[in-house]
Amino acid sequence: MVDRATADKPTVGEHLSPEGVVTLKSLGLGALIDSPEHAPCPFIESAWGEAQLATRDYITSAHGPGVNLDRLRFDAELRAQAIARGTRLFSGSHPTQVSRDDTGWTAILAGDTAGVVVRARFLVDATGRTAWLGRRLGAQVLQFDRLVAVFSFLKALTGARAGYGSLLIEATATGWWYSVNLPSGFTVAAWMTEADMVREGGRLPDRSWRDHLVLAPFTSARCTGLIPTGPTRVACANSQCLEPTIGDAWLATGDAAQAHDPLSSAGIFKGLHHGALAGDAAVAYLRGDIEALPRYARRLTHDFTDYLETRHAYYAMEQRWPDTPFWRLRHSPAT
Repeated sequence: MVDRATADKPTVGEHLSPEGVVTLKSLGLGALIDSPEHAPCPFIESAWGEAQLATRDYITSAHGPGVNLDRLRFDAELRAQAIARGTRLFSGSHPTQVSRDDTGWTAILAGDTAGVVVRARFLVDATGRTAWLGRRLGAQVLQFDRLVAVFSFLKALTGARAGYGSLLIEATATGWWYSVNLPSGFTVAAWMTEADMVREGGRLPDRSWRDHLVLAPFTSARCTGLIPTGPTRVACANSQCLEPTIGDAWLATGDAAQAHDPLSSAGIFKGLHHGALAGDAAVAYLRGDIEALPRYARRLTHDFTDYLETRHAYYAMEQRWPDTPFWRLRHSPAT
């Protein structure tokens, strides 16, 4: 596993849905979320389609509550589990060259392991939204919108823990907000909007974040008394897919294969679920099953089609600002 990630950079995406908990347990990794560094999320609150907050209690879920993660710890524990199960990890590294001959794949690494040459029979592209490997091998990224997340990690001035609680979703005229109190004591608040709106009028992301936060009264209340712990950051949050997701002795998985709108709250679940399918497909292919990769690709296509339909239905539920640019784009079936 060639892993470019650094272990100390906060990662947005902290909520593990009940379905994700089930998937984690099916992989034999359920103990990873039993530590006090992760906390149950009993319900989701949303102001969507109306000005009042509605609550969806996870008690109605057959899978139990979701979990709010200490994401840095969770990712570190996943890496540790991979190593314990036989994975060789090249940390702080990335491939610069990838080629294939009759004997298999060759990758030359850069970063902390610069110059190391890795040989493999099969490649898995898990490079996230960049889909670095798939694009290098001729695949194309198809984008369906230009959604971005403008987010900040905040903490109380006293250093006191923010307290656990719900995942909060709040729609506004210029997009929607996602916020959650994390087990680490931090709160993350993210404004989801069109990329063009972030620097509208020449504003910097932190100014835009503050200016638009006042339009979200419930999120504003959650952030009262908290201060940012670092600069406001911007990340892609658009819906996209890779075409094709498979090739000769390679496949893409996770966000490299298909990235979903954070409104789905399914990013980690999708990564775990499709990662497991990818592993099964790779093993079957190496054992001579010539249909393994096409079968995997068809499954991902089916899942993405279902996702786009569900995404459109959820955005259609919000009709308070039909003429604003953000909502006009999302009420169109083509986006």
